[in-house]
Amino acid sequence: MNLPQHVRKLGGHLATWLESLVYMDGVGDVRCIGLVAGIEFTRDGAPDPDRARRVGEAVENRGVLFRIINNTLAISPPYICTAADIDQMIEVMAQSIAAEGGDLTVKCKFRYSVHLSRFCDFICLLFSKKGDLSQPSLECAAAT
Repeated sequence: MNLPQHVRKLGGHLATWLESLVYMDGVGDVRCIGLVAGIEFTRDGAPDPDRARRVGEAVENRGVLFRIINNTLAISPPYICTAADIDQMIEVMAQSIAAEGGDLTVKCKFRYSVHLSRFCDFICLLFSKKGDLSQPSLECAAAT
């Protein structure tokens, strides 16, 4: 196995799906370098460590472990993981964010059409695999 190539490929896969989470209500930012990433939680633009803790606990209850560092969930899957493992991890994260907030409310911050495409792919993936979530409520506002 070519480990550097494997990590680059999976890191790109992880980054693509993590970018979709930034559109969910309460997610302030996502950062990713290779297989090391973080999801930052905010409320009204300020760090929200309580939400990070609650989402971290919800993720753990669904069988996935992340580190909670202040208002950020730190993600670092093992190098031996697969794209399917990452898909499962992100799906659990999205479900946990949605469950923590009740309904799946999405705050859209579209600046480029490619983001819209990735976001739509993410929502389709999420709802095609799990039927236990309510219909998403989209609150879209065009970025200036």
